[in-house]
Amino acid sequence: MAMLTMIDRFGGEFAGIPDFALTAGDFTEKDFESLDPANYKDVFVNPQSYDEAWNHPSPFQRKRWRDAITLELSQMERLKVWKKVKKSTIPKDRRCVKHKWVFEVKRSGRFRARLVACGYSQVGGLDFTQVYSAVVNDVTFRIWLMCLMVWNLESIVFDVDVAFLN
Repeated sequence: MAMLTMIDRFGGEFAGIPDFALTAGDFTEKDFESLDPANYKDVFVNPQSYDEAWNHPSPFQRKRWRDAITLELSQMERLKVWKKVKKSTIPKDRRCVKHKWVFEVKRSGRFRARLVACGYSQVGGLDFTQVYSAVVNDVTFRIWLMCLMVWNLESIVFDVDVAFLN
C-alpha cells in the first residue's frame, strides 16, 4: 500500500490531482501517465533511508528512486569526487567522514537522490583546515532582487545538475 501526503495549498482544491491519487492503494504505471509530474511532490512521501528508496513497495517509485540513486553515483564517479578505500588503508590518526542519502521529489516531478557527507563528524584542524562554500548570502540576494525591480529587469532562475560536484 502506498503512503500519501497531501498538502492543501490551494484552498481546498487539489490542483487537478486525479481521484486515484487521493485514495490509499497501489498505483499502476497507467495511473501515473495521467498524473502531472508537477503534482508528484504532493502525492509521494520522500524516503528516509537508502533501503526505503531502493526497496520501495511501489514499482513506479522504486524504479524512479533507483534511477536517481544510479545517476547520483555515476555523476560522482564521472567527476572523480570520491574513491573507494579499504578501512585498513586509513591512517590511525585519520577517519572516514560519515555519509547519508537524502531523497526528495522536486516540484518539477523529478526524483532526486543526493549522497551527502555528514560534515558534523569532522573536527576542525584535525580532519580539515580550509572551508569554502560558494553560496550567496541573504543580503546579496536581496540587493540583486532590488536591482531587478528598480531597473525593471527580468531574471531567469535555473537549476544546475550536480552543481555542488562541479
